[in-house]
Amino acid sequence: MGSQDPDQDPEVTIRPDESSVLNEFQSFFQETNIPRNADAFRWWCSNQDKYPHLALLARRYLSAPMASIASEREFKVSKRITVNRWNLKPGNVEVLLFLKFNLRMVNYKY
Repeated sequence: MGSQDPDQDPEVTIRPDESSVLNEFQSFFQETNIPRNADAFRWWCSNQDKYPHLALLARRYLSAPMASIASEREFKVSKRITVNRWNLKPGNVEVLLFLKFNLRMVNYKY
């Protein structure tokens, strides 16, 4: 899962021209936000020609996991986060879960 070598991943080994990626990012950040209840995965499917590098990342991170173990783990952790903390807003719980599961990717030590 997280231990896959990035040099062996075909999506990561593509080394595009930095200026084209920078232009793609700048163009993407000028887009208007889609509604919160919209399907982000479908939006990326329809815009993959416009943002090819970002679409690769979106496809990787917005697709459903192969097994339900990861989602079960997230539910278990979210339960631990919210016990005795009923005043937490849903957005704060979402941020805490995101940090919990993604800080490992950048080798953050806490």
